[in-house]
Amino acid sequence: MTRSATAITVLGSTNMDLVAYTPVAPRRGETVTGREFRTVPGGKGTNQAIAAARAGGLVTMIGAVGDDAFGPRLRDALTGAGVDTAALRTARASSGTAHIVVDDDGANSIVVVPGANATVTGLAPGDEKRVAAADTLMTQLELPMSCLSHTSDDTDDEYSVYLGYHNSVTSNNKRENGRIGGSVVVGRGEYGEEQQSPLRRQREIGV
Repeated sequence: MTRSATAITVLGSTNMDLVAYTPVAPRRGETVTGREFRTVPGGKGTNQAIAAARAGGLVTMIGAVGDDAFGPRLRDALTGAGVDTAALRTARASSGTAHIVVDDDGANSIVVVPGANATVTGLAPGDEKRVAAADTLMTQLELPMSCLSHTSDDTDDEYSVYLGYHNSVTSNNKRENGRIGGSVVVGRGEYGEEQQSPLRRQREIGV
């Protein structure tokens, strides 16, 4: 029997990653010469949404991009992966950015400027229906806590919270009822204590 695709709503961040590669990261007050610079669409929300869509989920993204040049690129990266961006707002602000320095050892240092992400302080009209219609809600701690608290309050009676830690959302995650931290997946309770949603059984999703 063929199981229908899992409907997933991602309430999360979108950032343009501004990545500088250099042999040695600069110390405080120091200037060094880099060898490469890249702009890469990212943010934990965007990464999760794209990963989920590539794994076969029907994904809707709730969040915000800015009205700058990065905004359309971030939106295009999501739509190009098959993510529904109808609920991705365009804010009168700069898009979120992550300024990343990567050295030859693979170590990095990052400054995140939330930009448009900071405007997502609550759900917009229609967002609650998108959350309620999903089999799984995925979110992170890169949006204002007021938005995450609002969503949690709206879904307490219908969803269970699975607690993850940034890079993994798996069957071994501790199940929590209460305060959340790290990267979380909120799924309908019908899957039970030891079960995962069909998509998460198929493939681990992480950032």
